[in-house]
Amino acid sequence: MKNLILIFLITLFPLCSAAQVKRITCPICKEKFLSQAALEQHKASAHAKPQKQKPQTAAKTFRCKACGQTFTSKKLLKQHQKNECSGPVENSDRHIVEPARNATVKPQNNEVLKRLEQNMVLVDGGTFFMGAIDGDANSRSDEAPAHAVTLTPFYIGKYEVTQEEWIAVMGSNPSEHVGMKLPVENVSWNDCQTFIQRLNKLTGHTYSLPTEAQWEYAARGGKHQGETLYAGSAILNDVGWHHGNAFDATHEVGQKAPNELGLYDMTGNVWEWCKDWYDENYYNAAPTTNPQGPQSGTYRVNRGGGWQQFSKRCRVTFRDSDEPQSKNGVLGLRLAMNLQP
Repeated sequence: MKNLILIFLITLFPLCSAAQVKRITCPICKEKFLSQAALEQHKASAHAKPQKQKPQTAAKTFRCKACGQTFTSKKLLKQHQKNECSGPVENSDRHIVEPARNATVKPQNNEVLKRLEQNMVLVDGGTFFMGAIDGDANSRSDEAPAHAVTLTPFYIGKYEVTQEEWIAVMGSNPSEHVGMKLPVENVSWNDCQTFIQRLNKLTGHTYSLPTEAQWEYAARGGKHQGETLYAGSAILNDVGWHHGNAFDATHEVGQKAPNELGLYDMTGNVWEWCKDWYDENYYNAAPTTNPQGPQSGTYRVNRGGGWQQFSKRCRVTFRDSDEPQSKNGVLGLRLAMNLQP
């Protein structure tokens, strides 16, 4: 009997040993484990795929196109636009938030208009020779003959009218290049008349566009004028933004050197509308005192050249013109005002 038991145990031992040494292999790293549970635990910890985190999305906001403020709902935005919006505002970083092109807003307070008034420069009257001098190879026939013109004192803007000033009066911004300190552009001669009428109503003054003679006299420096091709210098880059340095855009007013009267951007940046009708032969029979231009015509004068012009068209004597309804991204204005009698 003992022998039978011994034989049974000897037969069973290899089977038990084989069962004890059997291992389960991880299909990924080939490591062996004693049980399926151990394998699953290993796979969960060592070979688990990282979970993709969903990107956090910012809360949706609604921006007022007129003044730049943002709101958390359309309802708040509409309420603001109906009752509160008053044009450009400053954000928390103290940077001006500019209105979108053609955005309609309520006129600003009078601070902008007060600064405009303070920036009007008195030009003493005097006599000067208007037109291109003989021998100027770049001159055109409508710049001749050079002729003596006498002007009485008047005021003219130190800067071109800015978008901030236009918005303060008109409540909208037509400009193609948007910026509060950039000159307003894309305005027709007719638009300028509407602007001036509203401005005069708001201020009680008698602003106007300068006559062509007033513009050239002021660009030359008035009584202090020197013999320079451009307004304040014989070097175009010193005083004007033009085709060679403007990089296809307007620039903030007052960044270049002024002329002898302290006027900025009389050369370049944007063309400036004048009051006069254009006549290529007007200089042949123009009045010698305070000329106002022809009585009628098809085109209105603009002067000074612009950011897309070459040097020839930026000279102080160069005359250009457009139809009164014409507008583009290089046509702007500068204000003038005659002294009250």
